[in-house]
Amino acid sequence: MVVTVVDKDAYANGGTDEHVATSGPFPCTNGRYPSPPLTVDQALAKPGHRYVSFTEVTKDGNGLIRMYSPELILP
Repeated sequence: MVVTVVDKDAYANGGTDEHVATSGPFPCTNGRYPSPPLTVDQALAKPGHRYVSFTEVTKDGNGLIRMYSPELILP
């Protein structure tokens, strides 16, 4: 499992990368996933931009499914 946060408006303002945070891979333990630590650098959080996170379930390093969070717009 990997949790990722992306900036949906990153490219509109000349940005080169939409990813603002990722948890890195976390293993499944007895059918349960831990809550991974995830921190977004304040310099990457821009007012008025739309952010969304997704959890990607993986098996042997390959993505199987993505579950998206509701969109967050920073004031």
